[in-house]
Amino acid sequence: MLFLYPKPLFPACFLLLLLTGLPALAQIPDSVSAAAPPAPSASLAPPPPPTAAAGDSVEFLDRLLDFFEFDINRRKVAAQPGTYPTKLVLAPIISYSPETNWGAGAGAKFLFKLPKSGEETRTSNLPISAQYTLNNQLLLYSGYTVFFPREAFILKGNLEYSNFPRLFYGIGNNTPHTNEEVYGYRTFLFEPLLVKRVVGKLFLGGGFRYLSVGGVELEKDSPLNQSTVPGVRGSRSTGIETALTYDTRDNVLNATRGMLAEATHGWYDSRFGGNQQYELTKIDTRQYWALGHHRGGRSVLAAQLYGYFATGAVPLLEYGALGGGDLMRGYYEGRFLDRSYAAAQVEFRRPVSRRFGFVAFASAGRVADKVSDFSFSHIKPAVGSGVRFKIVKAENLNLRFDAAVGKDTYNFYFNVAEAF
Repeated sequence: MLFLYPKPLFPACFLLLLLTGLPALAQIPDSVSAAAPPAPSASLAPPPPPTAAAGDSVEFLDRLLDFFEFDINRRKVAAQPGTYPTKLVLAPIISYSPETNWGAGAGAKFLFKLPKSGEETRTSNLPISAQYTLNNQLLLYSGYTVFFPREAFILKGNLEYSNFPRLFYGIGNNTPHTNEEVYGYRTFLFEPLLVKRVVGKLFLGGGFRYLSVGGVELEKDSPLNQSTVPGVRGSRSTGIETALTYDTRDNVLNATRGMLAEATHGWYDSRFGGNQQYELTKIDTRQYWALGHHRGGRSVLAAQLYGYFATGAVPLLEYGALGGGDLMRGYYEGRFLDRSYAAAQVEFRRPVSRRFGFVAFASAGRVADKVSDFSFSHIKPAVGSGVRFKIVKAENLNLRFDAAVGKDTYNFYFNVAEAF
């Protein structure tokens, strides 16, 4: 049974706190943030030393976070200068999203470079996480990116299992809240992609994708019981994908500059082992601009354009879903659902100390049955802000807490790594 909770006032209070309290955060003493040279004065007197309490607090925090971070090849790095340090980050996971309620579990992130990789090769990451939520949902996930030496190839993809009851509101861009019903199912996703560098940072390749949906549970009076949408009671999608990627980001986990432009197209057919025939195109474009340097690092302006377009006998869980913790924050994921989905978002990120920062973001999007149905009418807006806490300084990896407001809705999110 899905646990339906009353919406707390906390997200709204959190937004107010960000607007009124963050200027004070910017006044954190330099002894608690990155060291900065003192301003010149007429007497040239040296600045007062940092207080012992502040220094001890920072040292204690660093040691506490280091407890979860392991340098696997520390001895090799010391013996062979130029060797990249391989890190394993282990930590308990506490997360929140409107789709899952509060969740708890454990996670590991393996940060490494393959042998013979130099400075020109970005850091590979292999995350694994397991969570169980208050909505009785089990989530197992790994979204990996592996860079080969000199970035001649990139292997990336998703591996996921979920037992996931959730809310369903119907299909279309204007479905009412009164349509709400519980839709339970289990999914297994396996999606590896291998792309080869063609020239510069342009990559071309492909792979395959397998998505299984089963264990469907519907309410007795659910309209889905009479629905003719493919895959309502389960489906198996197997297909081949082509991928074109242009990626100049300086960091996959939290870029401060560069661009990602990626397009994939998949063909799904019974000839590949599936039971539905359809095509799916996804386009994801992101741009990052490094702005002025502040205490703790550079400010960043990030923007994203996203398109999702499916045609044919598309299974229900392959429909474009507006909302979630990454894009169109503020809306429940799948609050609006259809075969095509387009959205855009922009986010400003500003550090205020070595560990802390804040963000502000805005987005807009809508769903439609087909591309020709898109228009600027009935676009769903969302705005929000959040705080960041850096948990792995070497890789610029953050813990994030966001609060967002959409049209007639609001939600908050607590998770690891940036939304995009």
